[in-house]
Amino acid sequence: MATLGAASVGEGDAALPGLRPPSREIVVPDLDSMVRWHAHAYPHPLARWHTHPEVEIHLIRSGTGLAFVGDHVGAFAPGHLTLIGSHLPHNWISDLAPGESIPGRDVVLQVHPDSLRELTRLAPDALEAVRLVDSAARGLEYFGGTAAAGARALERIGASTGVERLHHLFGLFAVLSRCPPHERRELSGVGAAAATEPVAQARINTALDFITEHLTE
Repeated sequence: MATLGAASVGEGDAALPGLRPPSREIVVPDLDSMVRWHAHAYPHPLARWHTHPEVEIHLIRSGTGLAFVGDHVGAFAPGHLTLIGSHLPHNWISDLAPGESIPGRDVVLQVHPDSLRELTRLAPDALEAVRLVDSAARGLEYFGGTAAAGARALERIGASTGVERLHHLFGLFAVLSRCPPHERRELSGVGAAAATEPVAQARINTALDFITEHLTE
């Protein structure tokens, strides 16, 4: 585990992992797109231990800290790119000095897996994207050239609309689904159901309580 130094708990960390079960985030759909893309600072109300049915592709632009995905805890730095499966709890806690904030720390893309499955009825070509999101049930982290290419594609999605956005979206899916095995790893030892099951959650909470209480060490 990485040492965080003088870490502080910001307003977005009010529901730290280990202090309560993950909150349910309601993802407000973008009526002009099949995906929701947004960037936000840290601390931020969205930066908390939470879960949602949408699959999430998440990029850290700046800052260091700890990533919590299911029962996984690991260090993150700029360029940290992950694919989080449906209903899998997650959060990223940055190393901050008192009063510090990180503008534009996160880039987030969320898409409901049912939307992709529905798309395959008209466009069977999209089945590769469905297989990708299904493979992320325990969370995936990407490295090397895949992470760099994925980050570029994710940023392009945010800067585009219409057919151009779809072009970049499926370009991102292609990059992640065709990733060499050595440039990705599975994160959580358990899936979404086990991560939120009371007995398993109690065990996870014990470990995360210790980490939370010893951030400055």
